[in-house]
Amino acid sequence: MKELKKLDKAVEELESQAEQLKEFNEVYATISALSSSIATSETYLNEIKSKLSKANDQIGEQYKSFSNKVVELYEDQKRFFKELDITIASRYERQTSELQVEIRREINNLQKVFDNSLESRLREIDKQNKRRMNVIVVFLIIIALISSISITLPFI
Repeated sequence: MKELKKLDKAVEELESQAEQLKEFNEVYATISALSSSIATSETYLNEIKSKLSKANDQIGEQYKSFSNKVVELYEDQKRFFKELDITIASRYERQTSELQVEIRREINNLQKVFDNSLESRLREIDKQNKRRMNVIVVFLIIIALISSISITLPFI
């Protein structure tokens, strides 16, 4: 009889340990699933980071190209006006004072038109860059939402 009680007690302990092991296995499976989900999210985020880095590099290159073009335009403008001033100076000696005044007026008008045109183009390019940045921001928000959803889904 004592041995049956010991045997019953041993069986109960084994059942208790089996239940604990079953619960542990469930917790371990959940942890494994979460670990896998985190690894997938990390890979996805690294891909996004890489793509954003490439986009940032492209925007930087475009900005540098634009900057170089603006500098070229400015230098061309300086050369143009320097040459124009030399031409005007030589004609100044041959022309009457009335003609000199008219030429100066035209130079100012050309300068204003060029400045307005350049300023308009700069504003247009700035708007394009802002739109691109807005698209990138929306893209980042979507990625963040997707990541948070993928992380919280296993808990639901």
